[in-house]
Amino acid sequence: MRIPALALAVLTGCPSMSPLDPAALPFFNNSRPVARASAPEQAPLGTPLLLDGTGSYDPDEDELRWQWRVDEAPPGSELPGNPFSVNDSRNAAITEVLLDVPGIHVFALQVVDPDGATSYTTYVTVLGTIDDAAPNADAGPDQDGVEGDLLCVDGARSSDPRGRALTYEWDVAARPEGSTLDDGRLLPDGSEVCFTPDRPGRFLLSLVVEAGGRSSAPDFVEVLVVSTNQRPVAAPTLSAGASCSTVVLDGSASSDPDGDLLEHRWDLLLAPFGSRTPLGEAAFADSTAATATFYADVPGEYLAQLVVNDGEQHSAPVLLPMELAPKTANAPPVVLHNEDMYVRRIPNACWLSCNAVEVVLDAFGTTDPDGDLVDVTWEVVSGDATLSEAVGLEVGLELAPPPAECTWPVPRNLVEVEVTATDCSGGTDVSRIVIAYDCG
Repeated sequence: MRIPALALAVLTGCPSMSPLDPAALPFFNNSRPVARASAPEQAPLGTPLLLDGTGSYDPDEDELRWQWRVDEAPPGSELPGNPFSVNDSRNAAITEVLLDVPGIHVFALQVVDPDGATSYTTYVTVLGTIDDAAPNADAGPDQDGVEGDLLCVDGARSSDPRGRALTYEWDVAARPEGSTLDDGRLLPDGSEVCFTPDRPGRFLLSLVVEAGGRSSAPDFVEVLVVSTNQRPVAAPTLSAGASCSTVVLDGSASSDPDGDLLEHRWDLLLAPFGSRTPLGEAAFADSTAATATFYADVPGEYLAQLVVNDGEQHSAPVLLPMELAPKTANAPPVVLHNEDMYVRRIPNACWLSCNAVEVVLDAFGTTDPDGDLVDVTWEVVSGDATLSEAVGLEVGLELAPPPAECTWPVPRNLVEVEVTATDCSGGTDVSRIVIAYDCG
């Protein structure tokens, strides 16, 4: 405070007045500071509200101290006596406050100079509004990892526009085939979760955050996991094989550097011209067996392929070429067909023709001691009849209609059919069926 010396002498020299304390004298040349405050007209609940007092000034250019306070708040507000967050003090030129209920809030500001001169109070009015915006989930950046290592993802960058506390819910959205990772193995339960990948491949985790009863849209983080597994090696060999016989292929010498159990897959890629052996997996009795078999029906060049899998990786395919010669010993097949038969029809009247008759012949009982494939052929060797097919285990035979007879005994019409079974090596067995047919 600045007081003129003349005024002080006059006042203290007056005989009718008692001496005065200088602190009680009026501020003859000290100006009162001026408070100026600004703030947004409205602010959502839970969002930091900025109160700005930097427009305040002192005409004497003295330094100022700021004094903020809550002058009025809506019913139900629990704003503390000093809700201003900057420097934990109400004495900052710029400060912040979080509105907790909707409605009119009035904030008061005074400024004080070093001599204690205080400004008039200035006020700012702010309307607290409800912001129903949902929180935002951020599952963090995508990352890479190694099978068997502990991997962690962090959703700490998730946020809520009202500054409310968040809860986190993580889920396994996708996992590689064969993985058993589930939500219960994502630990700990919070903004950060960790897991140990049990398979190489793509893991996809989703994060949903919740605040104040509102849930965010899910956000996803991708973790690409590489394997430490070493590739297995396929090793096929020919154990036994000749044409017109069962060929045995052995893949038991295949190996895995990690000692994993192996799955086998056999394919037949090539067979000689004229072979009826199917290609692919269908050639084998069991294409997934370590020791697999297929039937080679003609001599010549065959080509098989073996691939093994250790549960994570396939081996490189290995080809097994085979030049199969005819087997040295062969037992012929045994043809077995239905018995001879007698067929009689009675005409509607004497001297009228009878209808043709069809009978079924079969050789289902035909066998081969070596297990060879057998072809069965049929031929009418005598009599008036027609076969529906010349090859097959079952055929139809149509007997031609004989003339009706009214004499006794009725003459019989005989048909003989020859049945031939031929195995892969050319061994044969021949038999005949006799069919007697009359009409009278």
